[in-house]
Amino acid sequence: MNDYVVVCTFAAGTTPQAIADLVAEEQVIAARLQAAGRLGAVRISMARRTVFLDVAATDEQAARRTVEELGFVGVNLNPDP
Repeated sequence: MNDYVVVCTFAAGTTPQAIADLVAEEQVIAARLQAAGRLGAVRISMARRTVFLDVAATDEQAARRTVEELGFVGVNLNPDP
């Protein structure tokens, strides 16, 4: 496994309420991914509209798949390549 720090930004127009509405769902998904050893810390900076994810994966494609399982992707979270 390799460690990745994935930096994601919320798309323009994504409201704080849209983000808050997903928190409970996100926590459940994150806990499952953490238990599987695929996700470490999740840090959200609302001021910067940015999320930092510690991801463990075999390669970049696997890291992206892990990120795509998170609920925030549904509110236009854009992982930076």
